[in-house]
Amino acid sequence: MSDPSATGQATAPPLIARFSGLVECRRSSRAGCLALVGRTVQGEQLHLSLVGSVPEDLPAQLEAPRVEQLGAERYAISCAERTWTLGGRCFVHVEVGTAFYAAVRPRPVPLLKRVLWRCVLAAARTRIVQRWLARRGA
Repeated sequence: MSDPSATGQATAPPLIARFSGLVECRRSSRAGCLALVGRTVQGEQLHLSLVGSVPEDLPAQLEAPRVEQLGAERYAISCAERTWTLGGRCFVHVEVGTAFYAAVRPRPVPLLKRVLWRCVLAAARTRIVQRWLARRGA
């Protein structure tokens, strides 16, 4: 396999994240902290944090941005209208809870527990138990 830089071909920077739709840009109260929160093109919730030099002119929302790594601790956030360059560290969190719980079925409630709660709820509907609960202040 040949090296693209040896043949004069430019290599694309590694893609860190590609968002879909509107993405919220949250600035932290601490200087130099930025979080991009939105959905990926696959529909997963993505939270990307950048700690370092954050441009002041970055808007509160971006439309379908891409985050690429330009070098060691250098990143570019680009969308249709503009590109911003940032320096610092990048942390990515993809919410996988939905996929996890779709794959792992919940455990069925044991029969004894179901019977117990049916009896408790049936008793709570009777007048005697309702009066007793009212006297106790519940």
